Amino acid sequence: MMPVRTANLMPLEDRQVWEELKLKAAAALGEPLDDLEVLGRDAGTRAYARAVTPRRRSVILVDASGLEPDVMRRFWRVSGVLDRAGVRVPRRLAYVPHLQLSVMTDLGGETLSARSQYEPLKRQCIQAALEPLARMAEVHSTAIAGDYDSAAQLRDFFEIFIPAARRRGWVPSGWAEGLSAAVFGQLQELSPYGLVHVDYHGRNLVVDDEMRIGVLDFQDAAYGPVAVDWAAIVYDHNRLPTRPDVMLWEEEAVAAFGGRMEEKLIVPCLRWAGLFWHLRLAGACARLFRQHNDRRFAGELQAVGRWLLMLAEMPELAGFKELARSIAQGTQVVAAKG
Repeated sequence: MMPVRTANLMPLEDRQVWEELKLKAAAALGEPLDDLEVLGRDAGTRAYARAVTPRRRSVILVDASGLEPDVMRRFWRVSGVLDRAGVRVPRRLAYVPHLQLSVMTDLGGETLSARSQYEPLKRQCIQAALEPLARMAEVHSTAIAGDYDSAAQLRDFFEIFIPAARRRGWVPSGWAEGLSAAVFGQLQELSPYGLVHVDYHGRNLVVDDEMRIGVLDFQDAAYGPVAVDWAAIVYDHNRLPTRPDVMLWEEEAVAAFGGRMEEKLIVPCLRWAGLFWHLRLAGACARLFRQHNDRRFAGELQAVGRWLLMLAEMPELAGFKELARSIAQGTQVVAAKG
């Protein structure tokens, strides 16, 4: 869920529909709404608009009519868990059940991906992005329904990405049937457990003028190895994988998470989680590319490939070096031919 101008939203032109939804939202909120700004639609088929109350408070309208009702119910349940843990998340102000239309607080600002490109603010952005993860790591298993399902997270990788790449002539080298079990086994052994966001990257985080992070798109959160989220932001596919940038993020991660595990284990744990995360991303991007036929997802697949090439050089992942390189080649094949 990415209701900000700088998020990666698909165009949504039907303004008349939104004008009608705005009236419904205003009735549920109990005050009129003006200055409607249609933002777009995300890959999960939720559509977003921004409006302003008479008191000049900005709010976000979320049309989730294309989703099963359970998705947004879970979103708001997890929102409550995160809010109680001290994580800054949207709060629901009003709801129109039969339309699955929510009015929620506008966290404002711009995405972390956009803000962190400004070099003088980069370290501040990194520290701000890691801080909510420390709070999420403290969430107990009883506070959130469902355990992190590693097999489900890699289903798109095995069922969509691998067949698509093979159809285009890609042959994996160093292939091991036990890949997912081997990689996830390392995470289970090394990582602390807590609430896992599942999609914690720079476009799902917003930063306001006070450098406060707002967290979005957390409806799939589960209890599991928190290093998955650490790796998703440290090795964020929205950034170019340069060695200095990676070293800076890893350095800040060691400072942020040193109290939760042995410092010497943090970077190895991050790198194992980074491999797992990018396998998962390869599958997700391949699925979205196929569903929407949108070249942006091809671009994301290519970005995943670049990160896999960098991870392949990490000493902790030496046993998967050739496989990681091979999968990186597969991302380019799928991205090029669709």
